[in-house]
Amino acid sequence: MFALALRLIEHETEQEAFDQLYTRYRGLAFWVAKGYHLSDSDAEDAVQDAFFALAENFSKYFSQKCPNWKSLIVTIVKNKAIDIWRQNQRRAGETFDEAIHSQSRETLPEEFWGESPLTRCILRLPERDQLFLRLRHEHGFSNRETAHLMGMSWEAARKLEQRVRARLERLCREEGLL
Repeated sequence: MFALALRLIEHETEQEAFDQLYTRYRGLAFWVAKGYHLSDSDAEDAVQDAFFALAENFSKYFSQKCPNWKSLIVTIVKNKAIDIWRQNQRRAGETFDEAIHSQSRETLPEEFWGESPLTRCILRLPERDQLFLRLRHEHGFSNRETAHLMGMSWEAARKLEQRVRARLERLCREEGLL
């Protein structure tokens, strides 16, 4: 699978950069995927799917000199892990919301948790909303790009953005930020 992903990247310098990113972050990506209660094989599938998705658009990310590869990779892996988890749960009958809300802060490294009031509000949002915010605002992707990465239509991404903003505004008001 890795060799296939490398073939998607045309330039040798980009292939080397991708190889370095894969080598550096595959362990973290696997650990993040396992945080979604996936089996080892499903977690590995999530990692492979994430790096394949990264390879498909790598020239764009590389040309924009992505400032935080680690965060981008973690975000894509989370999305892929959630997709696999959903597929598994459809077979088993548990809902996505039940499992995501049961996941504790301790499942992610301390560096992912900030202490600012705004960060606390964002962390109270559902996981899908957090992923959307990271892709849109931390990584600067457009709604179309975010929709593609999250596996949804552009119209659904636009509507999700409206809902996320409304939820975040409500949470910020509760915290006294607005």
